[in-house]
Amino acid sequence: MRIAVPFSEGQVFGHFGRTKKFAIFEVEDKRVVSSHLLPVGAASCVDLAHLLKMKGVNVVICGGISAIESEALFNEGIEFIANVQGNVRHAVEEYITDTLRDNPVKYSGHYEYERG
Repeated sequence: MRIAVPFSEGQVFGHFGRTKKFAIFEVEDKRVVSSHLLPVGAASCVDLAHLLKMKGVNVVICGGISAIESEALFNEGIEFIANVQGNVRHAVEEYITDTLRDNPVKYSGHYEYERG
């Protein structure tokens, strides 16, 4: 499994579509076996979702995410956990031990939309 997290100075970056890089974690048997940074420049949210899919990402852990961005991930078949804050590595460890919880307000950022 590959997990991508929008990254800034070791923390989960606050907005999926505005990140400049992702931390990518390769996970096997519920443990991180490798990680690296993936610079993305100024790609659109649809381009980001497609790039992550091409890199084999299955899951995105992120801070804020808009409805358009979440739809792009959904269309690529990428699961995501939204509105996560704090240390990137800690968030990934919580995800793989099934203790990271998705915030019920899935969409934030430029668009206000609550999951129904």
